[in-house]
Amino acid sequence: MVDNILVYCQGGRGDVLNAEPAIRYAIEKVFVASEKIAVITEMPELFEHLQSTQVSIHDKKSIKNLDAFLGYNVLCTFEHSKRPVHGLNQPLMHGVDFASLHMLGYLLPIRDRRCKTQPVSPEELQLISSAFTDLGLDPRETLLLHPGNTWETRTIPQEWWDAFLSHYQYPVCAFGSSSLRSIGDDGIFTGTTPLPDIPSLVDKLTIRGSIVAASLCWGLLTNDSFPVHVAGLFNNFLFTFSTTKHWESLKPYGHKRSYNFANEVFSPTWYTAVGHMHNFDKFPEESSKNLMDYLDPPEKVAEFIMQKFEAYV
Repeated sequence: MVDNILVYCQGGRGDVLNAEPAIRYAIEKVFVASEKIAVITEMPELFEHLQSTQVSIHDKKSIKNLDAFLGYNVLCTFEHSKRPVHGLNQPLMHGVDFASLHMLGYLLPIRDRRCKTQPVSPEELQLISSAFTDLGLDPRETLLLHPGNTWETRTIPQEWWDAFLSHYQYPVCAFGSSSLRSIGDDGIFTGTTPLPDIPSLVDKLTIRGSIVAASLCWGLLTNDSFPVHVAGLFNNFLFTFSTTKHWESLKPYGHKRSYNFANEVFSPTWYTAVGHMHNFDKFPEESSKNLMDYLDPPEKVAEFIMQKFEAYV
């Protein structure tokens, strides 16, 4: 028997989902003899499948104090002032690797690095399918669009989305959240770039509903990290843009239908091995300040995705 374990899972939404393999591995293969394992996170719905008589999942927002966990050994999945881990450079690393190194101090075996979630139930499939039906869509023929509105080096310009939609000839549906969020020093942003002239489930799906929608739709196009890794839960097509990270450090582990339509904004000379202090939300001085210069032409992306759809159906 080993002492009780408390896993503190934080970070952005993509970082939290990327922590799932390390937490699952620790529960199943490292701390199997622990009496209790508690996971505290702002997104407990991502870890429901790990709950058991031994493992408890807690919503960070509902915890007023940590007295109930006194004496637990604490593991963190991301940077935390109470448990600093020096020498790890998150922008250069895959999120799954970053979380496992923070938690356990080593990389997971490659076969254990794919994110998993609670299996989608028939009831969930029926509920989310109905939401598409109400929009006149068959999800099996629909490309999900998540135009994340984040920092300037990652937000795909409205003109790119408009041009893509003018060329793409098959059903699409927007999803995500328009709720306000803080992005670095730039202030407050809405969560998604508005695409007003297409069917939309923006603000109409829970986190779990978004996961179910990604399982139903044949493909997903996004520039945001959380939907990238949600798509990686399944074997449907994933189309995305890697501008602030190297593509291989963003691509979901174990996913074979992933395609990238962007170049990195930051050259290799911009990175440092340790103690990284640069901000990735702003363009470096020596780079173009127009993100369009780093993106594949929207008409070519539309043609490529249409070819994939036509082969799929």
